Amino acid sequence: MTSTFQVYGVSWGTRDRGKAAPDGGLRFPHHNGPVLYDCKAARDGYEMSFKDLRTAADYLLNPPDDAWRFSEMETPWFLVVSSEIVGGTRTASFMSRQQELQKRVPNARLTWIRIPDLCRFGLAIEKSSLSSDCRNHIRWTEILSAGDVRWDSFQKELDHLRDEGCVIGDSD
Repeated sequence: MTSTFQVYGVSWGTRDRGKAAPDGGLRFPHHNGPVLYDCKAARDGYEMSFKDLRTAADYLLNPPDDAWRFSEMETPWFLVVSSEIVGGTRTASFMSRQQELQKRVPNARLTWIRIPDLCRFGLAIEKSSLSSDCRNHIRWTEILSAGDVRWDSFQKELDHLRDEGCVIGDSD
């Protein structure tokens, strides 16, 4: 995230093993506020339990570092990254968890990103040797706002970057 997408990040997961903390925090260019994240390894896909959701809400309300607290003007944002995310009907599953998170943390936003899609997006950026200026204009808020982010959200952003004059090769 930091080198390919020029996102500022901090990692707590490896530093504070055994402590209740998200894996880290990210600050995206042109995005309102920090995004706390957790990476979930799961052989057959990660299913976000309501216990996991309560933990995410606690992380948002009590980040491990005061520098990552959300101000009143910022949207509390929690990102889950996994190879696959499963559970019930995908839309109903995501929407119910989004609603539950907002009950616990008003205005909070939940985002799920699949690693294969994020890597494919990153490879398209790297293969194109995209300029630093273009990388800084990736509309992360729009991508994250998709909620249950799939490849089409990343493809839409690649198309937008092309329209803005950034040279991007084939994304496959």
